[in-house]
Amino acid sequence: KAPKDHRIHFHCYSGSWNTAWKMLEHFPNMYIGVTGLVTFGTASDVREVARKVPLERLLIETDAPYMKPSNANLVDQDSPRSASPAMGVWVAAKNCRNQTSRTRRCFDPSQAEC
Repeated sequence: KAPKDHRIHFHCYSGSWNTAWKMLEHFPNMYIGVTGLVTFGTASDVREVARKVPLERLLIETDAPYMKPSNANLVDQDSPRSASPAMGVWVAAKNCRNQTSRTRRCFDPSQAEC
């Protein structure tokens, strides 16, 4: 059993917001990672989680070589068949389009708080 203050990275989260919220409340040092899955039309639960997780506890992941973002080929027609760490920008871009203006500011590298 992990201590309540243990630092946790929930890799490749694909569950519901309700479950994520319960875990975030219980573990104050828990971080939720979202991957290229957030770019798929069927991943509404993941997009909801990415939209609602506090920014300071949201991690953008690629899970390379798995879960290639669905929007990767739209940007780069020569994109490889599998994911790569460089594709994190596509995960972030898709996440940003589903967010509030507060979140969009976080993906702006000029924002010191992010």
